[in-house]
Amino acid sequence: MLSLLRRWWLFLLGGAILGGLVGNLVASNSAPTYRADVKLLVGPINAESLQLEASGALSRTYAELATSRPVLRYAIRKTGARVTTTKLVETQAVRATSNEITRVVSIVVDYGDARIAADMANALAQRIRQLASATTRQETAALESLLDSNEIQTFTPEQQAKIGEAAKRVLGRSVAGQVAVVEPAEASDIPIAPRVTLITVLAALMGLMAVGVFVLVRESSGRALADERSLTALGEPAFLGTIEVPLARRGSEPLAVEGGSGTAADGYRGVATKLGFLDDRPPVQTLLVLDSTNGRRSGVVAANLAAVLAEADRHVVLLDANASSEGATQALGLEGRPGYGELLESPRQAELNGQVDDIRINRGANFDVLPRGATKAPPGLDVDRAGRLLDKLNQDAEIVIIAAAPINQSPTALVWARVTDGTLVVVDGGETPEELLQQALSSLGFVGANLVGTVLARPGRLRLSRPAQRVSA
Repeated sequence: MLSLLRRWWLFLLGGAILGGLVGNLVASNSAPTYRADVKLLVGPINAESLQLEASGALSRTYAELATSRPVLRYAIRKTGARVTTTKLVETQAVRATSNEITRVVSIVVDYGDARIAADMANALAQRIRQLASATTRQETAALESLLDSNEIQTFTPEQQAKIGEAAKRVLGRSVAGQVAVVEPAEASDIPIAPRVTLITVLAALMGLMAVGVFVLVRESSGRALADERSLTALGEPAFLGTIEVPLARRGSEPLAVEGGSGTAADGYRGVATKLGFLDDRPPVQTLLVLDSTNGRRSGVVAANLAAVLAEADRHVVLLDANASSEGATQALGLEGRPGYGELLESPRQAELNGQVDDIRINRGANFDVLPRGATKAPPGLDVDRAGRLLDKLNQDAEIVIIAAAPINQSPTALVWARVTDGTLVVVDGGETPEELLQQALSSLGFVGANLVGTVLARPGRLRLSRPAQRVSA
């Protein structure tokens, strides 16, 4: 997963940003919805338990009435809202809840206009009060008719008062059914929807997940990539370790020993030690460095390896024979200088006539460079000429390192593999498919190359702690 994050973090970040922007744009341009609510109290505040129980039961009835179509039509006519009862019911834009203990009925209205939402909630409360008061008048009329009957009139006034109190208790629903508005609805300036911030965050997460799914599908369906585990499992050639490949930055030289990065430089020193370059008699005096992707990583690895050997008092010559990439030449800031391309364009004996010395660039103490040249090298290179050039470089150097183009881009890498003492294969971490690496190793084995090992290159960035050395011709 860390390898996936290193390769795809920009795409994942872009997906999250894009999703968040789209979500924010949609939410910001959506019609707002406002909420208003009104609270009703059913029955008296203080009463007998029977009356309070009756009020609690009536509160459920009033809550159901508040969302009934006749009551909704009344509120729509009263407020002039541009909505139908069917839409209010289907979208649940009007909701009513009751509490039997507190006998409070809450009516909530969601609408696109804050004032109309408040007016509609109050209209619904008004209609419920009208229905409740109509029931009260009927029950009150029945009580008065009972007290005015001839049978009741025969009793004394004291007895009539007691009969009236008893009748009120029996007909207590008239009191229990009373409705009072305890909290009218008011227009709110803050919409409840859309919640722009929440939608933006959720959209960003969805964008991140979408890109993540794409990455996982692509990686799972694509070819497996070479990593430390797969290189170790190869057995032959030996896996020499993971090294850091500094990224070129304008105005700086991406060399580990010049950038002040002890960890990165130690990685190259470890590879040099494993290859025996620091021994009195190195077993490999001419080394070919290449990769199977674009050649840029192997060129930077070759330049850094030559730099650490020069620092260890080994006279090193670096030949950038990769005409298709800026690898080593770009890393050393030698673009546009004559070199390997011009050398191969000259007559076949030019390397023996001093032309090599003319284009050789002194990088510093014990470090000479032949850049790739200002012109592209001819495609053909035979083994004899490669051998003569290598012999010429060996005359005054302890170690010669050649950075060559990938095999899939130029067959000259196979020519150099035949004439050098050893070949080091650089694997671009997170970019080199195992299948492509196996093809390169098979081709090198076919021409009889001495595969001395593989290294896994990880991208890095250096900050100079001291000025870079100046190049002198």
